[in-house]
Amino acid sequence: MLAPIALMSALMPKMAARGWGRVVNITSQSVKAPIPQLGLSNAARAGLTGYASQSAPEPI
Repeated sequence: MLAPIALMSALMPKMAARGWGRVVNITSQSVKAPIPQLGLSNAARAGLTGYASQSAPEPI
């Protein structure tokens, strides 16, 4: 989760300055329906999805 967030934090200001850019995060279905045996993985995916869904994510 931290690596994609760091990458977005580094690149989003540059994309905003250019007026163009896209961020695509591919996670899994466990964001909506957590898998009982994958507690930490579920949390990381949900955290990344939540961060990416903010209107203007802030750098860490």
